[in-house]
Amino acid sequence: MAGFSPLELVSHVETMGGISRRWKYSVEITPPPKLKSSVPNGKIDMLALTVLMPGRTMATTEQRMYGINKTVPYETGYDPILMTMLNPNDWSTRTFWNDWLKYIQKPSSKNIAYYKDMVGTIKISHYDDETTNMSPAGARYNVTLHEAWPERMGPYALGWENTDIGNFEISIRYKEWTDSASQ
Repeated sequence: MAGFSPLELVSHVETMGGISRRWKYSVEITPPPKLKSSVPNGKIDMLALTVLMPGRTMATTEQRMYGINKTVPYETGYDPILMTMLNPNDWSTRTFWNDWLKYIQKPSSKNIAYYKDMVGTIKISHYDDETTNMSPAGARYNVTLHEAWPERMGPYALGWENTDIGNFEISIRYKEWTDSASQ
């Protein structure tokens, strides 16, 4: 590319607040109001080791008009997100997600809860490098997963030779997501 200057690129990116870094974020989990858990709301919010920001997919179909095929969208789809959660020695993280899963389907009766009763909200907030108060109000970018619920809690690996920190994955389904950015 003629006339490309790395300094121009850096200058241009700086006018947009710099390059986004992945390491400064928070997750706020709001379970269904009727969920009874021994883990208080907010206790495990900062224990999300990793979290995926949601994506958006267009489901498509082939349409033929006068012999020419073209691909057209017909609905928006949302893939589940994955969160890797740290597990402290009181097992509160795993207890919380297990309580929510047991609330969705009661182990004794195998009855599934009404959809409106089993969903909550999850807010993922991303901060710039200068942010010191990690509150969603001060985030550069927020994503809210509406009507969110845990689809799967991954296994928890134990082993005598394993000295790694304890963690496991949670797969979250949701109806839709919305975002907001601050300038």
